[in-house]
Amino acid sequence: MSTNPQSSYVTSCQLFEALAIATWRRVRDGYAYHVRQGEEGLSDLLLLDLVAANLPDVRIAKTSKAQEAARGTDWEWWLGNATAGWLRYAVQAKVIDVGTGRFPKLNHKARGKFQFDILRKYAQARRAIPIYCLYSFVDSFPPPAPPHQPDRYGCSVVPELTIRRAARTHGAKSFRALYGTRTLYPWQDLVCSTIFGPGS
Repeated sequence: MSTNPQSSYVTSCQLFEALAIATWRRVRDGYAYHVRQGEEGLSDLLLLDLVAANLPDVRIAKTSKAQEAARGTDWEWWLGNATAGWLRYAVQAKVIDVGTGRFPKLNHKARGKFQFDILRKYAQARRAIPIYCLYSFVDSFPPPAPPHQPDRYGCSVVPELTIRRAARTHGAKSFRALYGTRTLYPWQDLVCSTIFGPGS
């Protein structure tokens, strides 16, 4: 199922929204048809569509498998422009387990260290903003009512600090719990409006 968004959407805001909707459906269908979608495959598809679109306000550097253990990132973003300036994001991606509604790998370790610790250290050294990108689908959206349509949360972003707390708290690794923190946003908000700036 290819969205081929670069031929139909001209702004980063529209493209990010379209890719989130496609991801919501892909995660849903993968679960329904027993062809579950993995984090790496989803990330590769999304990054390819973003790079191919050649957006003027989005720059991407994918992290190699060898680098991920040392950096805690799956990719890095530079979002902005020469006039307003650029924000650098260090991004780690996780995919939901649709059956449980949870993100089981939030407390993943690499080389004996929590991934969120590695991500934070790397981001601080590079003056980047550490965030997680979550690939999701849920049958029933939790309250309160979302400001966007539920399928816009197919690709969501959340601060590393929220993930750090969730990973260490029983029952906090679900989409419902993370949404309840009110720090979980559709990733389109990164380019439609700046939600995570310095100090996030």
